Amino acid sequence: MLKRTSILLLSSIFLLAATCERDVDLGFDDPEPRLVVFSNFSNTGEIRVQVSKSKSALDNTADEYISDAKVEIYAKGQLIERLKLVVPESGRIPPYYATRGLVPEVNVVYMIKVDADGFETIRAESTIPEQIAVNFFEISELMISQDEEERTYSYRVRMNFDDPVTEKNYYHLNIFQQIQEYVGGIGDTVITGISYRPVEFNPKNNKNDMVAYLGGGLLLEDDPLNGDYDFNLSVSIDPTTQILGKVFVEFRTVSEDYYLYHASITRQNFSEGSSFAEPVFVYNNIENGHGVFAGYITSIDSLLIIQ
Repeated sequence: MLKRTSILLLSSIFLLAATCERDVDLGFDDPEPRLVVFSNFSNTGEIRVQVSKSKSALDNTADEYISDAKVEIYAKGQLIERLKLVVPESGRIPPYYATRGLVPEVNVVYMIKVDADGFETIRAESTIPEQIAVNFFEISELMISQDEEERTYSYRVRMNFDDPVTEKNYYHLNIFQQIQEYVGGIGDTVITGISYRPVEFNPKNNKNDMVAYLGGGLLLEDDPLNGDYDFNLSVSIDPTTQILGKVFVEFRTVSEDYYLYHASITRQNFSEGSSFAEPVFVYNNIENGHGVFAGYITSIDSLLIIQ
């Protein structure tokens, strides 16, 4: 009897395994492709717009960029410019569309309109907010340690800004450590290259009004730390080929569209792989498409670390 039961059990397991190997048609069709637009713009230069085609969430192929679209910028109901296609020679940067002479202004509502064969016309609006400036920025408590291969600098960065209490504001704070590549020795040093290493904040400290942005920086809604922005930082370099340069603070005052899009993208990436995380829907301000068209304005300050 026991032997017969075992045989039946094994037969059930093999039958179940064979069933699991079959392709299952869930009855869902992939949605029709739509245009995807990405553009963050400021008052410091041209508006750049990347246009691509949406794809299935299970599609791991490279993004397909659209190079024959008609991309236009409007303001106050009037056509301002038709953007030109730019194809970078390096190939590392995908093609994009750029304004020819327009430099966006603060507090002007700009509308983007994109047409491409086979797709719905898409539109989006955004504006560049007024700049909220950094009031205070200092570096202190420098400590240096060294082993056989690298030198580590640890220091404290403090800053604050005056957030207007009567209105909703959004910010993107970035801190970069400048690294200078060099050859030669004392009195004969030649700088051969400069790079900027972003400070990456810990996503474990994310809150509803503060998000550690992908690739470095903090996204802020109003003033979540009540003006007390105090960070302990460290950076390691190879002292035989590198010199520590300045610390740069880039403080962006961003539109609501900018904040909501980048915050949702970040939360989605940080939640991937977690079975307990709630699904995150990426913010979108593109009518009939996907992506973001969002303005910001920036101020940059820097200090040299005195060694």
